[in-house]
Amino acid sequence: MHPKPTDMTPAIERYIQNLSQVDGWGINDDVAPIFVALNEAQDSLSVRGNLFEIGVHEGRTAILLALMAKAEESCVFLDLFDQQEQNLDQSGRGNLEVFLKNLHRWAPGTVSEIIAGNSMKQDFRQVEKLKAGVRFAHIDGGHYREVALNDLYKTEAVLCPGGLIIVDDFLHSGFLGVNEACNYYLREAQGERLSPVASGENKLVLASRSHADGYRAKLGATLKYPRGKTLEFYGEQILCLDGH
Repeated sequence: MHPKPTDMTPAIERYIQNLSQVDGWGINDDVAPIFVALNEAQDSLSVRGNLFEIGVHEGRTAILLALMAKAEESCVFLDLFDQQEQNLDQSGRGNLEVFLKNLHRWAPGTVSEIIAGNSMKQDFRQVEKLKAGVRFAHIDGGHYREVALNDLYKTEAVLCPGGLIIVDDFLHSGFLGVNEACNYYLREAQGERLSPVASGENKLVLASRSHADGYRAKLGATLKYPRGKTLEFYGEQILCLDGH
């Protein structure tokens, strides 16, 4: 298990110790501390904004995002929920009733906006809390190329300065469309594209190019990987989050 970040609150620590009580896959005992470490890095880099997740299922990752949000921040959670006929690759199966129950139990009082809908049909810039700027996003929605690429571009468009995106299932052999979408994005994105920061634990971490080096330094120092392994990816030296 990764070392515990220094700013892990009692509520976050309690939740991580009980992750198995919330159904889902987005985080586990090893991944959750990485999220908290990135949250800590954002605080040290003075990055402020709202938190966002695409693909909620029953809330395992969404609850952690809610617990990481500061008093002045909000969370936005987007999922098909009861529109499962649109879930073409059967990646998760959102349940709004169960999600709300879990959210109330583990993160009571959370300021959040819940959107039941298809990200392909949503204009993120028309959602006020997204338009205001997203600092921390987790993409775990549709897992085929078209929707994963849609989610990447639309989320990038609402990121605040220094914002980051974590893409789930980047290395999952059963969902190669996610990997294809990420590689296409990194090859073809125009302008101020995001820069890869870290990869591993089935995730790809992308951040605003202006802050990418800061994230790499803070994440490496916080998690204290004994081998300090980095690898080259699209011309960047990124952190490896997997043990070897």
